[in-house]
Amino acid sequence: MTVLSKWMGWPNLVDMAAPIRREIDRELERSAPDAQGNFFEKYLAEMQAQAGNPKSSFNKEEGIKHLLASAQDLFLAGTINSE
Repeated sequence: MTVLSKWMGWPNLVDMAAPIRREIDRELERSAPDAQGNFFEKYLAEMQAQAGNPKSSFNKEEGIKHLLASAQDLFLAGTINSE
């Protein structure tokens, strides 16, 4: 896909995701679970609430994986210019 995206003049989403991942990791270090807080704080609060539910998509490492995917989607939304 990288070769195709370069050929089409599109940005490489893998390269774009690395700085986003670093920023998300920094935000997670600063955030505490808060149901009334920002996106990360609310997500962490839901992860805490679902900690005992092994079928929840908010549970443990699966929860972090889903959080990263959601946050990357939010950051990348609208970044590809279709001139």
